[in-house]
Amino acid sequence: MVCFVREEISKGVEEVSWKFEDGICLKLCKDFFGWEEDLFVLSVYMRPVNSTCADLDVDVSCNDHLVEQMAVVSDRVNVIVAGDLNARTGERQECLIGNESEIKESDIFLLPDIVRNDCLFTPENILHNDCSPLRSNVDKNVNDYGVKLLQLCEASDLIILNGRAGGDKGVGAHTYHCSRGASTIDYVLCCRGALEYVTNFAVETCCEFSDHCPVTFQIKRGAAAYGTLTVVAVIVVVAVAVVVVVVVVVVVVVVIVLKILQHTPTKMTSLVWAHYENYNMCKGMPWMGKRSKEMP
Repeated sequence: MVCFVREEISKGVEEVSWKFEDGICLKLCKDFFGWEEDLFVLSVYMRPVNSTCADLDVDVSCNDHLVEQMAVVSDRVNVIVAGDLNARTGERQECLIGNESEIKESDIFLLPDIVRNDCLFTPENILHNDCSPLRSNVDKNVNDYGVKLLQLCEASDLIILNGRAGGDKGVGAHTYHCSRGASTIDYVLCCRGALEYVTNFAVETCCEFSDHCPVTFQIKRGAAAYGTLTVVAVIVVVAVAVVVVVVVVVVVVVVIVLKILQHTPTKMTSLVWAHYENYNMCKGMPWMGKRSKEMP
């Protein structure tokens, strides 16, 4: 598996060790992105049951690898899981959305296999982040991977964005198309803490290079990162303004000094010449007397 990271954010991204060839775990550092907690992104490929790789000598299943890694990072608050999970979940809800005091016995009866009070997302949290309380899915089938995925969401406090968020809200579009049909098997799972940073979720149309639809989303920076950038920008602007003012003052002083140096000798020469002319004019006058004649 290969993961590409933009150069401008590479300083804020670290790879976390994970001994699983079909998965990559990245840590997005809180200090760089301006969040209160680090964000861990797990990109995963779950081999289908009938895959040729299923015959390899492995002691741990793909699902077990994911569960183990979630146990490592889940106590660090913010987690996003994304990838081809080969899980079909139908329209089963992976969590309850509501205040704990509002959960009724009838609600628990409807979802007996996935309900726990510690897996609650409040309506305010869901609606504030432009998500739907109910998850839609055009794929109504459920397989074994799907059941395990729902259990993982329950245990790790994750919500499925497919059919809930962005352009896929209320849709739950197919993510895989082949000659045998279509299904929804590519997912993005998000914890409550990271939900406010995930935007523009979408299931794109298939391209000629794959039978899977690209599932895309964006992660936005926190307010602290923008605040830091703003402070730096203000400091730069102030520094530039100070330099400009100093340069202007220096230029003005230099110009004034040059003008003084240029005009002062001219005025002194004119005064000396005027006095000399006056002396010559008065030299021949009779009333100058003896004193005038003694003058050189």
